[in-house]
Amino acid sequence: MFEPALEDDYTPAMAPDQPRTRWTTETLSAQNLRGADDHDAAWRARLITPDDPDYDQALHLAVVGRAPRHSGRRHPAVVELLSDVAAGPLRIALVHGAFRNGGLVSAVLAVESPGGSALVLIPHDDFESDRLPGTGLALRALASAAWTRSAILLEVLLPPELAHLADMLKSAGFRHLTNLLYLLRSTVSSPAFQARGTNFGALTWATYSESTQSLFCEAVRRSYVQSSDCPELTAIRTPQQAIASHQTAGTHDPNLWFVAMRANDPVGVLLLSRMRRQPAVEIVYMGVAQPARGTGVADALMVRAVETARSASATRMALAVDARNAPARRFYSRWGFVEVGGRSAWIATPGDTETWNPRRGFQH
Repeated sequence: MFEPALEDDYTPAMAPDQPRTRWTTETLSAQNLRGADDHDAAWRARLITPDDPDYDQALHLAVVGRAPRHSGRRHPAVVELLSDVAAGPLRIALVHGAFRNGGLVSAVLAVESPGGSALVLIPHDDFESDRLPGTGLALRALASAAWTRSAILLEVLLPPELAHLADMLKSAGFRHLTNLLYLLRSTVSSPAFQARGTNFGALTWATYSESTQSLFCEAVRRSYVQSSDCPELTAIRTPQQAIASHQTAGTHDPNLWFVAMRANDPVGVLLLSRMRRQPAVEIVYMGVAQPARGTGVADALMVRAVETARSASATRMALAVDARNAPARRFYSRWGFVEVGGRSAWIATPGDTETWNPRRGFQH
């Protein structure tokens, strides 16, 4: 069974001329966390490293909400996570456990992407309300450690049935960003699709490579102007950081990334990836430069997306859209996408959560 290689994952980011100190379980120890006096005093939280005997149990608590049912056997969701980490460049950067009376009861973990972003997993299956204080304490400790690692964005995606966790996330310094809608459509064309796929004007296309990286960054930057798709994120991360994060979605193939140009001017960007466990292609990001909106560029991008997905033998296409983005939702509906689910997106950035001072405890 694969164990993720995390030799440096517990090393805080430092300037090159500073010493690199490996994290230890005492860095955010139970005794140190007693400063969080708004939580049940019986709770303690600490970092759990891969060589800790509690590590495998912590993975299960964070990913599926309960300890392994059978010793030595992992839940399929945990196996999938470790497989994704093994494929790179994702990393299980931090795992924090919540302990009560000496026993591990809950845990949270951060899956770190290049670009300074991390997806935080919290217990979601058979979640018990009496362990909320401990989970919140572990979440605060994880966020504090993440800022030490120079993270710029933490994200939690809650399914609808976990809406009751909102207060816990708020107390840990997270804020609600938006609701994301998950959409799906078949790649099979239709007469309507053929009609939409014409008369776009003279567009040329570039795929992603080292030589076109700056072109993609510029196309993404232009697409952010007056965008209704999670506009708050544009103030948090740069186009370069966003692209680095997008490369971790599914199986990255630079030949599935496109910039549309009109007279050598980047007017649209389309980032696709193959989904790892389904015969499907995900539209990771699609955007049109503000001056080019309403000129057919979006339809041209979707034609390219459908044709590329079909060439990749994908039977379905998937994407997530900001529920507040009414124009995009109408566009995707016109192209045959249907809603199949959703998540509530919560984020935290440096300054939203408390930072850790070894002598004074948590401080803003």
